[in-house]
Amino acid sequence: MLLKSPDYNSLTDAELICFLAADDRAAFDEIFARRWELIYKETFKRLRNYRRTEEVICMVFKDLWKNRSGLAIDDLSGYLLNCARTQIFIMYVEGRASSFFELPMDLVSSLDPGSLYKAKELILGIDQWLRTLPHQDAAVFRMKYIANLSNEEIGNSLGIPADSIHEQLLITITNLRNFARKN
Repeated sequence: MLLKSPDYNSLTDAELICFLAADDRAAFDEIFARRWELIYKETFKRLRNYRRTEEVICMVFKDLWKNRSGLAIDDLSGYLLNCARTQIFIMYVEGRASSFFELPMDLVSSLDPGSLYKAKELILGIDQWLRTLPHQDAAVFRMKYIANLSNEEIGNSLGIPADSIHEQLLITITNLRNFARKN
């Protein structure tokens, strides 16, 4: 008796993950088709570099396939976005991507040229300040305010308690204020 192949378009994420865990390449292809654009948009927002964004997407889906047998995923989109954030953070740490701060478009459009210059100057100043911080302080700041990770996600990524992230951020923000006053 010949088993009929499932209609992957109609499967839920949980069902696709089960098929993926059983080495089903078509399930992987369906997950990719459903989620690549979300990952691309979120990654490009942070990197503003097409080549690096594509590199992150490749790494995320390569790791998904490589780790398929041991996955326990409740929220597929959340899982893939977290994987992308981790890859972005690795790029920041390795110096393969530079951090930047986004100004909302409605704010930018309302600024006069002098104010826009000051905003860009502020962003460069923050980047300069980040380079003066101890590695872990800068990493926590970038993960919180650039990669938009929660304190729990930062703690898990760095292997430190999430409670200490809040305290560390308070100290780092105070440091930023002092830096801004001096400059």
